[in-house]
Formats: sequence, structure tokens, C-alpha cells
Amino acid sequence: MVRLRILLLAVALCAQRCSAQSTGWLPNQVNASMCEWQSPRVGVVRDTVYIDGGTLSWKQGLADGSYADIFSDNNPLGLVYALNFSLPFQTTQDFNQTALFTNMTKGSAGGAANNIGPDYMDGVMFANDYEWWTYGGLVTSTASYSAPGANSVALYELYTTAPGTLFNQGFILSDLPGNMTRYVSYGAGVSVPSENLGFYFGGARSSSGGEIFYPATNESVNADQIASSLIELNITLIPQGGGQWNNHTLPPTVTSRVSGELVWVPVGQNGALIAVGGVTEIVWETLNTSISAADADTIAAESLTYMEIVAVYDISTKVWYQQKTTGPSPIGLAQGCTVVASAQDGSSHNIYWYGGFDGTHPSDPFSDEVWVLSIPSFTWVLLSQGVASHARAGHRCVKPYPDQMFVIGGYTTEAGTDNNCVEGGIIQSFNLSSGQWLDSYDPNVYSSYQVPDLVVSKIGGSGSGGANTTVPASTNSSLASLLAAPYNSSKITAWYPYHEAAQTSSVPSPTSKSSGTPKYLAPVLAVILGLFFITLVVLGILLWRRRRYLSTHPNAGHSESGTMNFQSRVSNWLRRTPSVVKSPTVTSTDEQVTSGYKYEFLHSQLPEAGGIQVHEMDDTSSPAELRGAPFRDTTLTETIMSQTGLVPISQVQELSSQTEKTTPRPISTGSLPRADSPTAAGSITSDFEPGHVRSASDATVSADGDDLASAEAGVNQPSAAEGETATTPGQRAGAVSPMTPSEVGVATSGDYLNKGSEPGQESQTTSNRRTSNFSEDLDERRGTK
Repeated sequence: MVRLRILLLAVALCAQRCSAQSTGWLPNQVNASMCEWQSPRVGVVRDTVYIDGGTLSWKQGLADGSYADIFSDNNPLGLVYALNFSLPFQTTQDFNQTALFTNMTKGSAGGAANNIGPDYMDGVMFANDYEWWTYGGLVTSTASYSAPGANSVALYELYTTAPGTLFNQGFILSDLPGNMTRYVSYGAGVSVPSENLGFYFGGARSSSGGEIFYPATNESVNADQIASSLIELNITLIPQGGGQWNNHTLPPTVTSRVSGELVWVPVGQNGALIAVGGVTEIVWETLNTSISAADADTIAAESLTYMEIVAVYDISTKVWYQQKTTGPSPIGLAQGCTVVASAQDGSSHNIYWYGGFDGTHPSDPFSDEVWVLSIPSFTWVLLSQGVASHARAGHRCVKPYPDQMFVIGGYTTEAGTDNNCVEGGIIQSFNLSSGQWLDSYDPNVYSSYQVPDLVVSKIGGSGSGGANTTVPASTNSSLASLLAAPYNSSKITAWYPYHEAAQTSSVPSPTSKSSGTPKYLAPVLAVILGLFFITLVVLGILLWRRRRYLSTHPNAGHSESGTMNFQSRVSNWLRRTPSVVKSPTVTSTDEQVTSGYKYEFLHSQLPEAGGIQVHEMDDTSSPAELRGAPFRDTTLTETIMSQTGLVPISQVQELSSQTEKTTPRPISTGSLPRADSPTAAGSITSDFEPGHVRSASDATVSADGDDLASAEAGVNQPSAAEGETATTPGQRAGAVSPMTPSEVGVATSGDYLNKGSEPGQESQTTSNRRTSNFSEDLDERRGTK
């Protein structure tokens, strides 16, 4: 069997509250309510009843408070309605029962159903605890699309039969076997969830056995021929979505019919089927609806026999039985509905029949009576007479609880005005135990089934069971054995009680005709575009704030983890350059100037920035000539500089050792002390700023003690022949001319070496460190003498 899964985007699980009539809204219409629902297909899956097809008419409310004529839009969207048993409601005319229903469309992407899932008149819905199938019925002939094929059937999967496996709810189009067609309608259908079975008894076909339509345009497509068949569907659980179809021909002893009822009774191995009611002539499907009185009487007499003699079918043995009933029976009725309620001990199974009409007089009052056929005694009991105004036909019945019955849909007699809606609303509730119509339904109120007193008076026992009459007056022994055999009730799953759910009483609003564009497209696009716009706004604000922050914090973008670029390294080097530069009188070369003095370089440790070592550039200036002493061109010793530009520690130690070996030369009176004297070796403390100290260390200036001669004009400098020690290789003389000391005898002057010391007096110092710094204000100090 070939199956095609249909992806319905706005369908299935996206069930929504009833959208009311799909087309035909009047300009001044303000609401729509369900008025009549003729011959829909109904099935119960767990806690929900599903309703498909039929002719649904709407009551159109106008702005001025009046109502227009009832209107049927033929359900172009192929909507399937659902009613959950957890919703409470009232059965009064002023209660909006329409709002109780949800729906889902069989049309692709929420559009018109066309031939994918058209609206069917009559037919059957088979259901178990996992899915439901639709079969039979009539479609409306249209030039817009061709009708579904002869072997076309559909199912809807609701729950998986194999937990833990991949599963998606949705519709599936399936095919019938070659010896079967869908061209049958007005039969009697029943579902057996505990056995995963479905049956369709009798019905009508066209004279050609081909297509049938509603309404019929000619005799060849008119369903007016009785079908002598019993269609069986065995629903496959594993794998899910399949089913085995069988077409059983009825035996001559069983008379087929239309618009009767078929019920399942829990007896024997797989249960038994009982066919009740129906007629043999379909007056409402005849093109010429006028019949003679004699023909009407004949039809009524034949139809009565279907109440007096019922057909019983043993599912396990596939055997039919005919059984006569006892007691006053209802007249021959068609288009009624039935449910079965069993006594708690299983001693009796009571078939409830409600409503319908005789099948030949649609303008006469319909039946509002509730009859009970008790099995196995096959005794008829009139439980409720009802009133004519409340009567209906073409409706369906289901059981939400063991003691309650829902009547869904139906239509009223043709007598009176065209605005006759079914009384009390599209849903009615009946208590099976008390035999009373209820004004409301409350999912929290239910009870075990009790056999009604009127029935107990006929079959004996009590409300909980214990019937005395367990066999009919005359019956087949095999049938008696079937009815006496208990059914394994553990196969039946009870899905009640139902927890009350919130309900809405809003009046349905107009629904425009679908243009083929999915209804969900607009809101989805609106959400996507809205999120995109919000994202752009947020991104713009963040970029603006960052730009503003960087404009006020130039260094905010510099990284501390090594992402600094070349320009930032140059700018950082420039910022570390001292604000006070060297004296223009000081020159230097790339060579290192050494001194005999013991000293250490005062400098600040610069932090490493961004993982890249920052180098200070080597000083290339020539030694500067100090005022008051001529420049002497001395040889500079090349010194290898470290990457930091500072004199290595080892070199400082070498210079200290060389100083001790240097022979001092004589100086004139008034000159500076000898280099080897404690005063000369004393510390020269500078009050210059640290930036200048660092700059001086880049080109270190060392002066031997013997170079610290007087800078006074006219002072004779001794030559080498007079005892001056010559410069040895690897050691050079002082590169800087000696500075002029303060005048002799002036103790208050600022002596560069010994502040306030007397000539020839050794300076008492506490440190042997000297810093090679030069001040730009030497001239100013000299001028103060």
C-alpha cells in the first residue's frame, strides 16, 4: 500500500480556536455561531473527540442585533474540529459553545483543502487510542479541482505506538486495496479501540459503482443503491500508519440498509457487533423527492423491522445472527445516534438510541426520544420522551464518562423557518444513569454507570448490575454462548477523569478568505525583521559609545598584552624622553667615557610595556667643554654598550681598580684636591632632577682625579715631563675639562666638590659615590661669587 505523508505547515498540531465560517461574511456581520451540523464523521481518541466533514451551517449575527439566514460555506479549508473533554460548558442557547472547538486544516499551508482533504458529507471516522482514519462519504462536485481517487483514504497520527522512536503528528494519504473503493456513504460505522478495529456496515453506492457527489447532478453520481457489504479496517500498530482492509459481503439473511447504527458490545473473545435501525429507501438522496403515500407506508413498514429484528456479528468467528427484540420498540428511525453502557458486573449491556426521523418525511417532527435496548435480553425500554423542539437528526453521540453522553451536531426538521438551529446549542449532554438531559457539563463531576430504574424494572437486578434476564426469550444457542462469554476488560483503557481546563467565551470573529499565503508568514516576518532592526540599533549604540570613549581616552585602545603597534612604541619612547635636555656645552660620542672614580649609575627601572623591550638611543654627542678651561682632545676608549645603554657592572668595578692605579699629578695652589685624597674620592651629590640623571647615564662622563685641575685663568698646567702620568691603552684621560671651584677662602660659596671647604682642606664626606651630572646654571652660580 502506497502512502504519501503530507506536510501541512499550518495544520495538525497548530490547532487554534475555532475561526468560525471561512467565507461568506456579510458587510454588517459581527459574529458567527454554529447552528446545524448534518452528518459529520466523529471519532474519539483518548480525551478528545474529533469531528470532520458534514454540512456545517452558521448563524450570522448582524450589527443591529438581528440574524441573517443560516449559511453554509462548505468548509473550503477542510477544517477538522476538536472538542476536549476537559472543557466545561452549558447547554443553554445563550452560551457560546462555538468557542469550545479547536480546529486544524487539511489544506496545504493553511490554504484551501481542494482535493487533498475536501469536505466529506457523511462517511465514517475509525479511531483507536493513537490515530484516526476517514473513509467513505460524498464530496461536492466542482470545476476547480478533480475529486480524490477511487482508492483514496486518509489518516491522522496523534500518538506514537512505539515510545522512544522518531514520531511526528500529521496527516497521511493512504490507498485502499484493488477490490475496494471509497464510493460508499450513509453506512453505519463503529470503532473498537481495544481491538484496533473499525467496521462500516451497509450504506449506499451509485448505480454504476463509480463516483458519488453531494448534491447529485445526475443519476449516475447519485448514491441511491444499497451496498451489501461490511468494510473492516485492522489498524496496524507496529509499524504505525498502516492498516489491513477487508470487504466482507453480507449474507442473504442480513438485510443491508442506510443511515442505521452499528454498536460494539464487549462480549466473547473480540466482542460483537449489533446493527440497529436504518431504512431501505433514501428519500433525501432521490432526485425526485416526491413519493406517493403508499410508497412511504411501505418504506416505514420495512424500516420498523430493523428495530424489531437486529443483526449480531461475532467478530472472532465472523458469523452473523438474527435476533428478535421484545417490548414496545421505536418506529423505524434513521440518522439517529447510539452509545453502549455496560453494568458494573457486565450482566447487561445497554444500547442507547437517540433522535432521528422515519427517513421518508423530513418535514414531519423529528424524534427527541431516548430508547434503551438491553442486551442480552434484547428488551426495548423508553427512557426519555423529550420534546419536539429539542429533536434533531443527522447527529453523532460519544461518551466522555461512563455515565454521560454527548450529542454533537444534527439538524432540525424542514418545517418552519430557515433560521431553525438545533435547540440548546450544537452540543447536548445526557446522563445515562438518571435518563435526564443536563443543563451543563463539568469534567469534575462524574460517576460509575448505574443501570436506570426503568431498565432494572424490565431486566431485574439493581443499578450496579445483577440482571435476572440474561438471555432473550428465543435465541440461537451459539448466540447465547457468545453473549454469556465475558470480554477481557483489561484491553479497554480508561482515559478519564479529565482535569478541567480554562475556557474562552469569546465570539468568533470574521475570517477572510485565504489567498494561498500562509497565515503564519506575516507574524514570522515581523518578528524576524523586528529582531534584525533591534540588533542594528544596539550595534550602532555600542559603536557610537566606543568611538566616543576612544576620543576622550586616547590611550584606551593600547593593549597591555603585546598588541601595541609601531606608532604607539615610538610615541611611548618620546614620552619617556626627559623634559630637561643636556647642556648645549656638553658633547659626546658613541664611545664610553670612563673615570677613575668609584660611582654607580642612578636611574629608574623602566617597566616593560606590551612584551616589547623599549631601548633608549645611545648618546652620540661629543664631550662638552666646560667654561674656564680649554678643550683637550683626548682619545676615547670604545666601550661595548649593553642593550639597555648602561655601563655594565663589571666595567664599573674595572674602572674602580684603574682609579687606584692612576698616579696623581701635582696641582697648583688653589686648585682642587688630589684625586687620591679622601676629599677627591668623596661623593658629589647632585640636586638635579631624575630625568637629567638618566640622560647623563646614557653617555657616562668619568674624570680622573688628576684632571681636576684649577680652571682659573692663568694657572699653569704641568706637562707630562713634570710628572704627569701618561694615558695608558684601555684608559683615557678625562673627557671633560675640570670645573672651576669656588674661590679660596670663601666658605659660604657653593663649591661643586666641597661646599664651603678651605683650600687644601680635605672634605669630610660619608659616601664615595659620585654622580656625573651637569647643571645648566653653572654660569649663574659662578656669577654669584
